[in-house]
Amino acid sequence: MIPIAIIVVLFLVVLVMGQFTPVVIARLFKPLIDSTTFTAPLNFATIAQNVVVKKDIIYDEDDTLLDIYYPKRAKAVLPVIMWIHGGGFIGASKEQTKVYAMTLANAGYVVANINYDLAPAHKYPVPVIQANQALKYLRENVGQYGGDINRIIRPSSSQLAMLMRLSLSP
Repeated sequence: MIPIAIIVVLFLVVLVMGQFTPVVIARLFKPLIDSTTFTAPLNFATIAQNVVVKKDIIYDEDDTLLDIYYPKRAKAVLPVIMWIHGGGFIGASKEQTKVYAMTLANAGYVVANINYDLAPAHKYPVPVIQANQALKYLRENVGQYGGDINRIIRPSSSQLAMLMRLSLSP
């Protein structure tokens, strides 16, 4: 059963705002989304020593950033993972998934961990456009990090990021 306090707060928000808008939802849930991170594996110190990190690479004309992680001692050209963080388009960032990205790189992948502009300041389809720009950057540059763009994987950590991933140009 929903506690009375939550019902009262929602009623007051609707009364004050005139409706329950996405902006209100964003403001309510953003702190929770922004506080979520991946837990580091027990051997993370070893992983960190074995991975090269290229931080804050600009991938589009809006100065949007991505990080690239790859193993120090790769013996062959590696598959590429373009990671799109979750957060419902309102929160989170590439910083929250850096431990996971480093772990994947240590397992033999070149990982591009992208940021994209968030709502409500930026409206859809801005994140999809930016993800396509990140993919274009990778097509043109991932070889210098030891990646094979013809073996790209585009996973995500949420439903909305998955929808954005599916909207990417092939």
